[in-house]
Amino acid sequence: SLEQRLMQAVHDLTVRETEFKEKLEEDERFEEEVERKEHQTQEEQFRTRAFLEAREGKMRKLEEEIARLRDGEEISNMMTQLSDANLKIHELENELGPLRKAQEGEKKEVEDLKQ
Repeated sequence: SLEQRLMQAVHDLTVRETEFKEKLEEDERFEEEVERKEHQTQEEQFRTRAFLEAREGKMRKLEEEIARLRDGEEISNMMTQLSDANLKIHELENELGPLRKAQEGEKKEVEDLKQ
């Protein structure tokens, strides 16, 4: 009968509407999950980038500190070499002193002999 067919059609439409709503809700949940994961991925990328930049900054500071320490070490080595050279100069001057006196004495003897 027409009434039964109409009731069946209304029932079919209701079932299809329910299925459509369920599918729509499922799609919305999936979309929300995708957006949540995208946001999470962006946060992770941001944190990773911040971590890498911070690590790069620390590495740069360490490299600068190493260079500064090396410069300081070189200066210290140069100061030590200078100090060693000054000591050697004093030693040589101390050795040269008696030689000069002896040379002056010899010159005097030569002059005395000439006269």
